[in-house]
Amino acid sequence: MELERTVESYLIDQVKKRGGLTYKWVAPGIRGVPDRIVLVYGQCVFFELKQAHGNLRRNQEYQINKIRKQGQEVYVCYNKSEVDTALDEVLDGVQTDLRLDEWW
Repeated sequence: MELERTVESYLIDQVKKRGGLTYKWVAPGIRGVPDRIVLVYGQCVFFELKQAHGNLRRNQEYQINKIRKQGQEVYVCYNKSEVDTALDEVLDGVQTDLRLDEWW
């Protein structure tokens, strides 16, 4: 069983390998926001990471639904394989051969 911190570390490494950035999301006074904000090749998505068989808390479900209603993607991943699948989906069809400084 993969621990949440193992899945989170894996996400950070994979985003970095794909040329992106990831930030820990801490929102003072707001409970249940996703763990990570991922910025990669013009995409901004959110990740909630759980250990295998973990459950979303009610406040997490609420915040995820609220973010999705704003048209944003939120991925909930329970293992490394789900992280890979989510990142592949995020980057599907995105031009990833640009140098990062070309985005600025």
